[in-house]
Amino acid sequence: STSELDPERGVRRRRGVEEYRPAPSPFGAPVSAAMQRGGRVPLAPQLDVRLLERPKAYAGAAEGWQTWKLKTKSYMARIEGGFEAAMREAEAETKNIVRMPSEYVPLSKFLFASLISLVEGVPLELISSISEHNGFEAWRRLCADQRRRLERNQLQRVEGLLNPEFGSGVGFRPKWLAWERQL
Repeated sequence: STSELDPERGVRRRRGVEEYRPAPSPFGAPVSAAMQRGGRVPLAPQLDVRLLERPKAYAGAAEGWQTWKLKTKSYMARIEGGFEAAMREAEAETKNIVRMPSEYVPLSKFLFASLISLVEGVPLELISSISEHNGFEAWRRLCADQRRRLERNQLQRVEGLLNPEFGSGVGFRPKWLAWERQL
């Protein structure tokens, strides 16, 4: 079998298929279990961003956070495959992200510019003061802020899960799926 390695991109091409081997976290966070096992993840094909639906602006509502976060991570990963692991690692980081390898700086600046256009209200105020347009720190702060808000509202969530209201008809299935996801 033929195999070529491109160390700058962390990509190995074998039989016409590119595989990505994740590097240790650039932010100092522990390496995830998937990365420790040395798992290979096929690279996503790069798409013309104009073909993707851009996530709508997020204004800070707790009930819309999980959906917005999923759409934003997916959108960024389709723009550049390196965003997926980097955003996951940034989200897991507990301390401010102040240093990163030089190859992550352009990704960080692009993520910051994207987030500025994808948030409004309180989330925009939260990230607008971040120095050097550090997108990974902005992502970490957004996730940490939402995590704190969700923890404060945990009792209300439990009450809502114990007493769900699904309604009937067309609206039943989406409400049931949202309820199930929260379990």
